[in-house]
Amino acid sequence: MRFKYDSADVTFSFCREEINLHGEGKDLYFEDFVKPYNNYKPKSGYGVFDRKLVDNLTDQNIRALRPSQIATLQATFLKDSTTTTEQHLSDFIGISSTGSGKTHAFLVPIVQQCLNRIDDASKNGKRTPLALIFAHTNTLVESIYERAAELVKGTPIIVKIIAGKYPDLQDTCFDIGVCSVGTFSNHFGKKANKILINIKDLKYVVIDEADKMAITEEFYPLYNEMKDRATFSTMLFSATIHTAIMDFVDTNNYYEFNFGTPNSVAPSIKQIFCEVNSRNITKITGLATGNIKVGTYKPGEHPFDALYHSLNRINSLGGSKRTMVFVKRKCVADYIAQKLTAYGIKAISVYGAPAKNADNQIVEKRKRLLASFIDGTVKVLVATQLLTRGTDIEVDFVINYDLPVHYSEFIHRCGRTGRNQMTGTAITFVDLKNLQDYSPKVLRQIVLNTDQKFPTFLTQFVQNAKAAHKLRMQDYEEIDEIQQNKH
Repeated sequence: MRFKYDSADVTFSFCREEINLHGEGKDLYFEDFVKPYNNYKPKSGYGVFDRKLVDNLTDQNIRALRPSQIATLQATFLKDSTTTTEQHLSDFIGISSTGSGKTHAFLVPIVQQCLNRIDDASKNGKRTPLALIFAHTNTLVESIYERAAELVKGTPIIVKIIAGKYPDLQDTCFDIGVCSVGTFSNHFGKKANKILINIKDLKYVVIDEADKMAITEEFYPLYNEMKDRATFSTMLFSATIHTAIMDFVDTNNYYEFNFGTPNSVAPSIKQIFCEVNSRNITKITGLATGNIKVGTYKPGEHPFDALYHSLNRINSLGGSKRTMVFVKRKCVADYIAQKLTAYGIKAISVYGAPAKNADNQIVEKRKRLLASFIDGTVKVLVATQLLTRGTDIEVDFVINYDLPVHYSEFIHRCGRTGRNQMTGTAITFVDLKNLQDYSPKVLRQIVLNTDQKFPTFLTQFVQNAKAAHKLRMQDYEEIDEIQQNKH
């Protein structure tokens, strides 16, 4: 299926100098870049991908390149004299909205580079890692590993998962490692206490959800030590920007790709805001007596009432609609899932466990619960921050039962729906008087970055937020003017 996008939403640059995205305005397909074989010649004129890799993509119904994937193809294989040479690996920053194909944007070129290395007759003996991919949770590591395994099926490429509760590495002979920082540090760096990973042939380090990873204190020293020992390209990907990511790139040799409006919810997602009052008493009662009463919902009811009636309305739409409900706290996730189930809406709760408690049973239970949501056995999943990033599960609705601590997490929460060119709906509950669960700071960022009409109960809040923002901008302009006059 063609990936439709507005070229005005795309910017691509090399060292801040804008360049054209390859084939801009045209439909590009992986099939068009298959290496020549027999009498076949690639339609694009560029023979880049092995036939087997493209077949594996086709098996997953992935045919058209998305903008982020075109950018990494161009940066990795189609370099020209206006940017850099093949001999010097360039860094890459990819900022693209949720659900826009970022995972395949780095996996596809890396898998192809691994195939190229295997085909190179000069490379004999056992192979050491060509690429290491880092993510900040085991769930995201597992998701990336599964995608990589699909792409390398039927090839000699070896992919290893290097994360907690997985078997320890027995050797360092593999092509791609998908890593959590903590487990990787057992195999590399000053605190290593297990088999050491050999990075002499390392050419790519991928940092997924880079805005989160860039501020992880444990990762930066490891990254610097890798830089001291090997020359590689660093590829950073996220839907949200943090200035700390620039610490990981060579500012004299890097590509930057931006798709959509940075730090905002994707336009494929319809946003709905609902007024709730967490000080009210729930009107959904009768569980103890068996005489359940739900009544009718009115704006400003308890958040659970709003959730219950929202889910009933979603169910009334028919079909197998799946909904993710996001909360900040694990105890709230459990409570809501259990209460929904008791009142006739089957729900499960999924969240991360503290490292000291994350035994195999907990990990396996989490996998089983996720599987029941993915296969449609359960239609409602109540989750915490664990599932805000990187999970590519088809979801029709997201409900923000509360607001997260940081605005970036709100973007990633909403981004669980409206993925892969599908439309989705994000419903956000708001209690203007409950400052603990509905942070005014986060809400201000939401309204300032949302281009739509807001409900009446938010009118005054929106006006105040925009007025304060305008004053701040004027202050910044005055400061800039004073500084310029000094010079």
